[in-house]
Amino acid sequence: MQSVSSINLNKMEMRRAVAHDLKQLTQSERLQKSTRIQQKLQQVLVQKSGIWASFIPLASEPQLDWRLVSSAIQWCFPLIQENQLVFKGSVSLFQKNTLGFLEPSDGEIIPLSAIQGLIIPGLAFDRQGIRLGRGQGYYDRTLKNYKGSTVGVCFHTALKDFVPHEEHDLKCQLILTEETSVAVEGITSWN
Repeated sequence: MQSVSSINLNKMEMRRAVAHDLKQLTQSERLQKSTRIQQKLQQVLVQKSGIWASFIPLASEPQLDWRLVSSAIQWCFPLIQENQLVFKGSVSLFQKNTLGFLEPSDGEIIPLSAIQGLIIPGLAFDRQGIRLGRGQGYYDRTLKNYKGSTVGVCFHTALKDFVPHEEHDLKCQLILTEETSVAVEGITSWN
């Protein structure tokens, strides 16, 4: 078993390598790949409704337009509060936080228990559903007891055979890239 310090070192190395790979994508490639991921999300969520959490993408993440993904879903977005994520619905305004992420600056707080599923960005994912985030642990802490659906999205270059992880690291049930869908944890159908 690896020590926590060696796992963290391996995570840092993978973050650097994936960030380098993502920087190699041209703007045109990012948009084409994002469009394919958005189409896959539309297919996966076609029969879903209720409240789902999503995110406002960073430049290195798939550029997704949630209004086009599903009009049957009420989207809510994460906001960092007290070292955890809270989610707000009915959002019309976003502002950049100190970490550079866009967060809702209006809207109503939605309890995690009311959210049917989450679309989660990751710097990388592996084929077992393990997410490599940016190192702050917000999703890991917030979702440690979450029972709803979890869908990870990333560019295919960031889908790895193995991501260094610890016991507390978030594991998604489905991973979508522009090239493939990887169902884990016995999830075989999303429609």
